[in-house]
This record gives sequence, structure tokens and C-alpha cells, in this order.
Amino acid sequence: ELPTRHRTAPPPRTSARPVAMSSIYFDNDLALNDYANVTCIAWSKGEEQPLLAVADGCTLRIFREGEELLDYNQERQGLPCTALAWHPTSKVIAAGWEDGAVTFTGPGAVNARDDREVHRDARILSIVFNPNGTRCVTTDNNGVVGVWKTDQRGLCNQMCHYRKSGAHDKVIFRTATPTGEPNLENPPFFFGGEQGIIYLADDFGLCSERYKIGSPLLLLEYYREKDV
Repeated sequence: ELPTRHRTAPPPRTSARPVAMSSIYFDNDLALNDYANVTCIAWSKGEEQPLLAVADGCTLRIFREGEELLDYNQERQGLPCTALAWHPTSKVIAAGWEDGAVTFTGPGAVNARDDREVHRDARILSIVFNPNGTRCVTTDNNGVVGVWKTDQRGLCNQMCHYRKSGAHDKVIFRTATPTGEPNLENPPFFFGGEQGIIYLADDFGLCSERYKIGSPLLLLEYYREKDV
């Protein structure tokens, strides 16, 4: 670990002006095979010392403050890791792979778990948890969208899946009802991708087309206050 760098603004001229805070930077060299092979990274949430998951080619590595947690590494020969997402309230990392496998592991997981059926022989494009971590949505380049029931221990059960034309790489949960009430436990979700069609789906097998843009989606955001 390199020495800490400090940047401190000069003191204010009068007491009426706010005092600028100093910034602290830490440089950590990560023990990776090749930085050029890194396809995605993800930071864990809700803790002072977050964990960093790195997809280093065909290996998933987890670091804390630059130190690698070797017990939780995963490696799949010839199969790159293509998507990462941390559980929002637990140290469980969900990883998607080139062959369609979805794995759940990490310090908070009871046991490492994986599924190879829902997205068989397809590349995982995105993994998204709802705010409470009770649902997880996975997508692939063959148009399959998987919905999972998840918990803080890394346990997962496949609830349903959808198959739509095109690759879908944008997912966001609808965390409010049409009346404005919060819905964080098992909210429906929007998804879309290269076809320019936005779908609304839930975990009961219900899915409908909501918007058709006519060009690939570059960004999908949800404005909860307006439910749009």
C-alpha cells in the first residue's frame, strides 16, 4: 500500500465561509493476472471497508483493502466472467459467466451455489438485485430474463423466466406503486435492450410490453416520485 495522499484547501478568510474538507486517497496494487483482461468490477454496499469483486478474465477475485480473499475466488477454465452484482445488504456476490452459469458466493454465503439451466449456452449480460435483496434478475444475450428469490445467505430459488427477442442488458426495479406507495420487498421491474422495447414484468410470470423506442436502449432509469 502506497503512502496516503492528502489534499487540503487553504483556510477560509472568514468564519462565514465553509471549510473545505481534505481528500484521502489509497493506492492498492491488486494481484491480477492481466489488467487488460478485467471485464467488470463491483463494490459491496453498506460497510466502512467495502469488498471489491473483480472479473479477471476467467477468474473472480475478491479484495479487501487491496488484500485478496483467496477462500472466495472462483475460476472457470476458458469461460470469462461477464457480470457482477453484490447483494445490497450482505457480503454475497452474484456472478454471471460466458456459458450462462450464475453463481452466488462470498463471505456472507452459506455455501457457493450455481445454476446452469436458466441461461444455458448464453452469455450473462446483467445481474440486478432489488433494494431489499429479496429478488434478483439476470439477463443474457439470447433474450432470456431470469427471476430469482434470494436472501442474505446467498440462497437462491428460480421463480420464473421470460424469453423475448434480442439481447436485454438494462434492468431496473419499479420500487413504487402507481399510487406512490413504496414497494421494496418484491417489486416488478422494467427491462429492455437492443430491440428498443421496454417490458414490465414481475415474479409471477406476468410480462407486458410498455414502451417501444425503435433503437437500442443506452440507459434505463426509474423516477420513483413520478412512477415513470
